[in-house]
Amino acid sequence: MIKKIAIFFLGDYRFDGRSYNMIQTLTKNHHVTIYHNEDIGFPLINQNKNLSVINITLLKIKWIKYFLWFWNIYKKDISHYDKIIASDLYSLLPLSFSYNKKNIIYDSREIYTKLAIHKNNRIKNYILSIIEKISLYKVNIIFTTANSDQEYLKKKYIKYRNIKYYNIYNYPYSFDYKKNNFLRKKFNISSSNKILLYQGVIQKNRGISQFIKIIKNTKNIYGIIIGYGEHKKYFNNTIKKMKLSKKILFLEKIPYNQLLQITSSADIGFALIPGLGMSNQFALPNKIFEYAAARIPTLATPLLNMEQAINKYNLGACIDYNDLDNQIDFIMNTDKKKYFNSKMHEIQWSYQEKLFNSIINA
Repeated sequence: MIKKIAIFFLGDYRFDGRSYNMIQTLTKNHHVTIYHNEDIGFPLINQNKNLSVINITLLKIKWIKYFLWFWNIYKKDISHYDKIIASDLYSLLPLSFSYNKKNIIYDSREIYTKLAIHKNNRIKNYILSIIEKISLYKVNIIFTTANSDQEYLKKKYIKYRNIKYYNIYNYPYSFDYKKNNFLRKKFNISSSNKILLYQGVIQKNRGISQFIKIIKNTKNIYGIIIGYGEHKKYFNNTIKKMKLSKKILFLEKIPYNQLLQITSSADIGFALIPGLGMSNQFALPNKIFEYAAARIPTLATPLLNMEQAINKYNLGACIDYNDLDNQIDFIMNTDKKKYFNSKMHEIQWSYQEKLFNSIINA
């Protein structure tokens, strides 16, 4: 039976791996409407007959942006959808006012009430906690990205007996790996130098300060940052002040269906996330699986979920966040041939597609 499914995502879905993969799976058999905030700098071409795209225009001023998102979703008639996926807490709140409560899925990608970026802001954390607590009364399914997140939410919301939990991991699509030199050619980087790649949201407390420190203390490592985020200007200015603009280079965000080909042209993937806040401590970011799909080893911190995944699938090395010497040694001397094992198929989106479909079709 063909279902009508709505996904609400505060961002542009074309640059979000999780939204992209869900849509690719769902539109095989169902009709999907994605509500998102389109980046007008990237014209949208939708050739998928089972996908409708609705852009919600927002202002960049933070609280106004959140209010406009809330108000636009609140006004939507969502009663005709068979399933509704709230891809973030900011989407869940307005959806929770709907009468269509039995079909709302909360995609809890992070512990939103314990984000590192709000670590020292108790008021924001308190507000987010209240929002989540109120909104969950209208939810019957929660997706999490790791067992630790799921266990935390189950314990926190033990009284919400109506909720079922499922792990849907941040795995990438199946990628046909082919080695290439895209980044070296684009930025004229010699083969005698290493390319350290950071891809993802550009925010404080995601390890970018350590990324800069690594480049500053070496001659033969170049840093590439692919992505976007609220602190891009801050880090760009920091890099200029440190006179590292020729060694740390920015590449604008890339549509997800084109990203991995570029990822594969780097040498090492960066995931040195500091253990600030519970959300960071439980982090299992899509970037480590994207690096693996692109066959570049990951340099990560020994946080619970990342360390387990990296050890299980031999994806790279976990080194303490402030251990600069060993981080540099790994980047300079790692042999890619030593990494990645026969279980790599287990960290592709297709491996969990059957579970995802069964939840949607129930």
